Amino acid sequence: MKITQKIKALVEKNPIALATVDGRGNPHVIAVACVKVVGDKLIISDNCLHRTRANILANGKASIAAWNPQWQGVKLSGKAEYHATGKWKAFVKTLPENEGLPAKGAVVFTPRKIS
Repeated sequence: MKITQKIKALVEKNPIALATVDGRGNPHVIAVACVKVVGDKLIISDNCLHRTRANILANGKASIAAWNPQWQGVKLSGKAEYHATGKWKAFVKTLPENEGLPAKGAVVFTPRKIS
């Protein structure tokens, strides 16, 4: 799916809601502040994603909601992958927003549906 400049601005400049599902189908949602768009993917820093990380490793299902102060927003549904090593973890470690934070890994989210 094509991530437009408008969507990029929404997710990079505002906190987002990241929803995942555990192996039993129980939903879990958290607020995330450090998100970057790289190509057609959203890269989310793991500074404190214990249950979210477990859910992603269990099944990879995720949705994201993002909106600005005027309540203009977007919902993205797709697949999430967790990277505890490699280029995506290295990427989040270099982000100024993560200075002083653990940046334990990176969630790479690929949208399959945008609405």
